[in-house]
Amino acid sequence: TIITDLFYIEKEKINWESNYYWRVRLEGGEWINTFNFTTTESSVTFQNDDNPIEILEYNPALASDGITIFGSYFNNYSAAIDMDGNEVWNSGGNNSHVFFGIDENNNFLGGQYNSQYPNSLIGCEYSINNDINWSEPINEGIQNGENFTQHEIIKLPNGNYMGFVPVIEEHPIPTYTNYLDKRDTPFLWEGDCSIPIPFMSGNYKWKGEKIVEWDNEGQIVWEWNAFDYYSLDDFDFLAGEQEGHWNNICSAGGFTSYDWIHFNALAYDEIENAVYVSSRHLDRITKIDYNSKEIIWNMGLQWYGDTVIPFDDFFSGQHGLQLLPNGNIVTLDNGTHSQIYISGLSAAVSRALEINVSG
Repeated sequence: TIITDLFYIEKEKINWESNYYWRVRLEGGEWINTFNFTTTESSVTFQNDDNPIEILEYNPALASDGITIFGSYFNNYSAAIDMDGNEVWNSGGNNSHVFFGIDENNNFLGGQYNSQYPNSLIGCEYSINNDINWSEPINEGIQNGENFTQHEIIKLPNGNYMGFVPVIEEHPIPTYTNYLDKRDTPFLWEGDCSIPIPFMSGNYKWKGEKIVEWDNEGQIVWEWNAFDYYSLDDFDFLAGEQEGHWNNICSAGGFTSYDWIHFNALAYDEIENAVYVSSRHLDRITKIDYNSKEIIWNMGLQWYGDTVIPFDDFFSGQHGLQLLPNGNIVTLDNGTHSQIYISGLSAAVSRALEINVSG
């Protein structure tokens, strides 16, 4: 191939599980040394010949340049596809890295799989070549990886990293005698459990999260514990996420703790020095003053405790949280409770939302 640029990208002739050799020379000149590289196997998503990737719609006039990167929790890997649905990169097969996002230097932020802690991913920043630039510290005595970051890790303007760390505390199980006006909701209450254990004990493990900031050395320099700022009177008593958790505990002890908060997305506003966090199970986005750690506002579904800014056509079970240059918030409404509250709908509806918050 004859080129006049200083770089060349081959898009068609490279396949997975192959060895390649390359060399360069000036036109009419001598060849430089020969170099080589090897491609590994494609990711598990693209190894199923019975269920190939199908492009449903592609409009080149509307599409932007580049590739789409995604992370898979089920097999602990990351991959990238081009506009034709071809896999063009992965993190090295299954049980490697799960992609969360990209920092300002185009390094990947995500979770590193470690077979010693099979239930969680270790928060890290890594390159496209899978070189680890930074990793969340591993503390001795961690049980089943419970203390590792989950769902999200972001890089702050000061170079530090911020993510979620699970916190387990024992608290009473909600009983309908304490929430009489909620008794007719389809939540599975204490008295409905066919197996009295562990409900008879009066307390059970609630799983919350801390927002943690680490410096480059892995030292914690700031943290915010949801147990210290959210009311325990707020819990999902509607049909959906939390009912399933109690049901599994009742029937087979399937969950070791009650997944009360389930943070899944973070954002930081440098101008206001504020942290935004999304709670899936409380159907809530919270804005926090970084300096004082006090809550500026909660927005979403009003439960039973904390004051929440009502959202007329509210979101539920939302994932993702981004701040736009105009100050608006973007999130994905999973529609967990849509069939209950939005008239005329018989099923949950997912939708992207851009929200303007005044004041």
